[in-house]
Amino acid sequence: MSKMAGEHLDEESFCQLWTRWVLPRFRVQFARRVFGIFRRMNLHETDGHTAHWVPQQGYTVTNNDILRSIRYMLDLSDGRVLEIAQLSDPSLSMEKEELLAFMKKEDDAGFVMCSDQFLGHFLDGLVVHFRGRDDSKPSRPIESRITNNIVLKKLRVAFELKDVDMHAVFESAGFPVNKPELTAVFRLPGHKHYRACGDQMLRNFL
Repeated sequence: MSKMAGEHLDEESFCQLWTRWVLPRFRVQFARRVFGIFRRMNLHETDGHTAHWVPQQGYTVTNNDILRSIRYMLDLSDGRVLEIAQLSDPSLSMEKEELLAFMKKEDDAGFVMCSDQFLGHFLDGLVVHFRGRDDSKPSRPIESRITNNIVLKKLRVAFELKDVDMHAVFESAGFPVNKPELTAVFRLPGHKHYRACGDQMLRNFL
């Protein structure tokens, strides 16, 4: 490139240098920008149409995926997983075999889908485990359906994460999220700026 800047070039030499040095860099930069745009897309409704983007692992995030991810992240034994869930509801009981079935992969023999009820108790138990129990407040019932937004919100509460911490987690995963996007997933459903948390967003956080 110093030759390109410091010497007079004929047309053929210029084209050779341009093709060899400049175009590849433009292509890489362009590819990175396009990849970044697609990577930040989630499955959501846009102007009445669904923006289709295949999740990184090729399938929808399930309750089992979430439970396994948190278990491995915190290095919890199967027994400890149940103990944490029981912090939310001491009357909760489960056979060891059923809990082990939650940890299996979908195509493994004996796999059982983790219910919203158990995942909800486990997430609420994490809050009690890390932050303690507030006896001055009545316990709230478990949500009938555990959405990605609820999972993200409960993990944020359990680990006492501030906005800057959330942004740092996403940034470290190579999935930057801006402030309006993050605020939108924590709004109540029905709010005009509410946004459903996509599978990619949750997976990158985990």
